[in-house]
Amino acid sequence: MSSQLYFLNSVPYLFFLFVLIFLFFKEGGNINEKKTNFNIRFFTIVLFLFFIGLRGHIYSDWYSYYPKFENLPTLWNGNIIKELSTGEMEPGFIFYSILIKSFFPNYFVWVFINTGIDLWVLDKVFKTQAKYYVLAFIVFFVMNGLFIEFNLYRNSKSIILFLLSLQYLKNRKFIPYFFINLLGITFHFSAILFIPLYFILNKDIPRFIVWSIFIISNIVFIFHVKWINFILGDLLTLINISMISDKMALHSDFSTEVVFSIGYLERIFSFVFFTIYYHRLVEKNSMNRIFYNVYLIYFIFILNFSEISVFSERFSVLFVFSYWILYPNIYSLIKSKQNKYIFLILFFTFGFLRTYQGNANSLAKYDNLLWGIDSYDVRKTEFEQFSAD
Repeated sequence: MSSQLYFLNSVPYLFFLFVLIFLFFKEGGNINEKKTNFNIRFFTIVLFLFFIGLRGHIYSDWYSYYPKFENLPTLWNGNIIKELSTGEMEPGFIFYSILIKSFFPNYFVWVFINTGIDLWVLDKVFKTQAKYYVLAFIVFFVMNGLFIEFNLYRNSKSIILFLLSLQYLKNRKFIPYFFINLLGITFHFSAILFIPLYFILNKDIPRFIVWSIFIISNIVFIFHVKWINFILGDLLTLINISMISDKMALHSDFSTEVVFSIGYLERIFSFVFFTIYYHRLVEKNSMNRIFYNVYLIYFIFILNFSEISVFSERFSVLFVFSYWILYPNIYSLIKSKQNKYIFLILFFTFGFLRTYQGNANSLAKYDNLLWGIDSYDVRKTEFEQFSAD
């Protein structure tokens, strides 16, 4: 594909980001003039519901979810118990999808409802936890939020359930916290990681531990320390699960990792930035302590597990939402107008670069139900050609 076509694929995403930035400055003007931002918030949600909820077959997970949805039974037709017991996907997700299909037997309605539920939770969280609502959605858009919505149908539900449970973590109510995340496990098993975090996220981590995490993680990443295969590979061999240990070795792709990439520099900058502002963040809102600790977990996974990209990407994305809250809240703490502009120029430049890079491929070619989409078979052919290259 030519570079021109690559750029054209990213244009809808870049334009959408531009509109969000415009709304952000409108929101800032209203805040300065003590005006309400209800209309701005409402328009932001509607835009996301339009852009994400009415999308066609974009990115890659639709490839398996579309036929899965089409083959699901309904409450009035088919063997639900058999479907729930296949083990192909978690039972909570399957039952949730069957419930929607029973009343709205259309894949795209299912996608729209999925999006609406996620946006409802994000609206609730951003209104209460982020000082700049639209900026939180901009960070969401830039920092993996789009990927989660487009590609992680099951993970997205476990993540938003975790977000809803954080209020109970803050108030030390383990029972509701536990059951909300137990429900999350029925959507994606990775949510089991959230349950023990009840005992960690509300604590002040000593600074020497924080900076030790920073140093060790960078050493592991920069010098390609292969600790996962060294530890787990030997363990799996000992218990004679050779197939798994061989698969781990197959997916060990440290040699292809670009160390000093823009993404790596962003993580280093964010870590230092968040840590410098930590005490001021917590003074403003104690919930920021939880989001900061979530970011530490994200940082640990993204750097220390990069030996095996599947581990690094799948685990770290569970905690990427910390960005969505911390960056808007730090921006609110910057007093100097000049420093605010520097912050915005740096982040928006990074945002445009990341949005272009992440969507300049054939799988990201955007279409929308309002003006017509490519059929499943057409996109399937493109997907298989892309995967074969």
